[in-house]
Amino acid sequence: MASNYYKYFKNFFICCLLFFGGFCSIDSAQANYGWQVKVEAGNSSACGSNGALIRVLALKGTTENIASSNITLNIRRQSDNKIVRSVSGTGTTSYICLDVYNESVETIVDETSSYHDFYTSYYPTSPAQSVGAKWDSHVHLTPISQGMAYFSAFPNNVWVNYDPQFTVQLASMPGVHSATSLSVIMMADSFNGNKKYSTVNVSGGVGKYNLPKLGLSDGWHQWFFKLGFNNQPNPLYSGVAPWVGYGIDRAKPTASVSHSPASPDSTSTVTITANAQDALSGLDTVSIYVDGSVKKTCNFSGAVSAQTCQYAGGPYAANSSHNYYAVATDLAGNKTTTSTKSFNVTAPACACTPWANGACAGGSCTTLQRQQTRTCNPVACDAQSQCVADATCCVCTAWADDDCGLGTCGANQMRQTRTCNPAACDVESQCAASASCPRTLTLSLTANPNTGNAPLATTITGTVGGTAVGTINYTTWWDCDDPCSTVSACQAACGAWDDKADGQAAAVRALNHTYSAAGTFHPKMIVERHNLSASGSVAVTVINGPPSVSALVKQADYCSSGLSTMFSWTYSDPENDPQTFRQIQVDDNSNFSSAVDDTGKVAASSTSYTVLSSKLAYNTTYYWRIKVWDSAGNNSGWVNGPSFTTPLHGYPAIDFSWTPSTPKATELITYTDLTQVFGGSTIVSRSWEIEGANPNTSAAESPAVTYAAKGDYATKLTVTDSNGYTCSLEKNITVKKSIPDWEEG
Repeated sequence: MASNYYKYFKNFFICCLLFFGGFCSIDSAQANYGWQVKVEAGNSSACGSNGALIRVLALKGTTENIASSNITLNIRRQSDNKIVRSVSGTGTTSYICLDVYNESVETIVDETSSYHDFYTSYYPTSPAQSVGAKWDSHVHLTPISQGMAYFSAFPNNVWVNYDPQFTVQLASMPGVHSATSLSVIMMADSFNGNKKYSTVNVSGGVGKYNLPKLGLSDGWHQWFFKLGFNNQPNPLYSGVAPWVGYGIDRAKPTASVSHSPASPDSTSTVTITANAQDALSGLDTVSIYVDGSVKKTCNFSGAVSAQTCQYAGGPYAANSSHNYYAVATDLAGNKTTTSTKSFNVTAPACACTPWANGACAGGSCTTLQRQQTRTCNPVACDAQSQCVADATCCVCTAWADDDCGLGTCGANQMRQTRTCNPAACDVESQCAASASCPRTLTLSLTANPNTGNAPLATTITGTVGGTAVGTINYTTWWDCDDPCSTVSACQAACGAWDDKADGQAAAVRALNHTYSAAGTFHPKMIVERHNLSASGSVAVTVINGPPSVSALVKQADYCSSGLSTMFSWTYSDPENDPQTFRQIQVDDNSNFSSAVDDTGKVAASSTSYTVLSSKLAYNTTYYWRIKVWDSAGNNSGWVNGPSFTTPLHGYPAIDFSWTPSTPKATELITYTDLTQVFGGSTIVSRSWEIEGANPNTSAAESPAVTYAAKGDYATKLTVTDSNGYTCSLEKNITVKKSIPDWEEG
């Protein structure tokens, strides 16, 4: 690929077009590798109102000719530098459109491994400028072994605070580039309308060379340099470096610094704020120093607006003094140091918060004393804890019902308890008359839904009532119609339970269960609480559900089966009862008032049915529906299938023959199309696929072919009539050897 030297050629052409009107040349120190490329531009209606039509006119050289296959023409979009269109192997008739306001054309010559790549660019400024324009570039290719490199060493995209001396780097200059004399011509500020030039003659070849200062003012500048070998005249140069930018900023940034609060004490956080600005190169950093050490550095990456940097420190010791200042630096290296400021730290006055109640018997306080605390500043400047007498330190919770008949309480009395703190500072238990005593327990059981088709998913819910307290044991059977009312009795009558949950706090338990078969079932639940038990039962009726059909499909092959049409469906039943009967109706009316085919209710387990061609007519829309029955006698009701329209007439009846009937290898064989078409249609296309033959495809009515070798081969004919109906037929043909086969006996 191209070295830096040749990549710089591209930049040179851009610069030439800016400064010299778009027509410029490059010549190396030797002429025996020369070639020439011309580009013609002109507007064209095919390229739009902003378009220019670009083509390469000619290619020629002094000692070599450049093949057009080595030329590429790229259209590059300027907004994002992406190639949007290309033409390769460019010749005199290869054109490509260019939008002159948004695109440039780039010519690339690639001499592969022998020579460096070469790039040039062309930038017309309007369609009118492009009319008749010719871009004529004279370039001498340089062999890979004789390449060179050079670049702008300093200043290069940096800010400085002085009038710089320019430095160029010349490197890797063997062979043809070892010139007897070399000129470095520098140009600066051309884009700012303030051109300055400097020329230095050097003879040392590879190395760095300094160019003189130009006495430029503060601001952003641009520069590039050209190389002239062996006193070549301007504007012919052997190479041009790319434009680079640099800035001069001799002014220091402005800066100030302050602190808050103005009079801090030993509890304060002190915030130091530095404000700075640099209007030209922009701020680089602002650093805040406290007591001679940098505490924070803020980076601003060249911001030119006013900027703020803050540092929060402290608290600092009472009766101490501290100095601070800030240093602002811009991108050119100019520094401004603010004046040094200071702040003094004082001790706060003794200030205490009001007494706050704490815990009874807290700290050194006795049982019926409450501890009080407060906070003083500075710490311990006054008493911060005390004990005060407080009758409320004996704190009891509200009375809570325990249960009937406990302790010394009678069967009709409720024992009540509470907790006091400190313990036993008051009575903590008592007996009280209660309407809740003696205890009761009830159970209400429901099933929702309690009737429906199988499979029936239902929720069985037990709701516990009464005055009994404590946790609840739930025991459930899905079907138990015995009048038993205890767990042990129901186990003996109905077997093991289906669900059991002991020690439950909730007074409602809901269970989901699915009854898969038809019948009447009796879910039963028994609850136990406080030595009491209660039972509940409910009836659930499950009905045998009807079958259903789905995935209705109509299939027809008009080539092989005529109008015969097969209908198919998917049968399902909630109880898995089999399909025992079915009825199918086909009608050309959607209300099925005059069925052309009605099977009636017939015993059948199959899930498909074929209506005969004789019952259907051409160019007619038909509707069809199905009803199925299960072994329990339930039916699905009518379910409609997709309607369908028969073709205008019959599809082509494909047939063909060949002669001779017993062909041999290398013998000429003729196929004959015997296809019939219907309804007044005509054949519009034929397609022969003849395996192993030469030719192996044909669109003729009677193609003639030969087979190179004996064997069995397939021949397929596809015919389409004038109504677009297409059918195919494939036959096998046996080809024998051209001479008899001999075998030893």
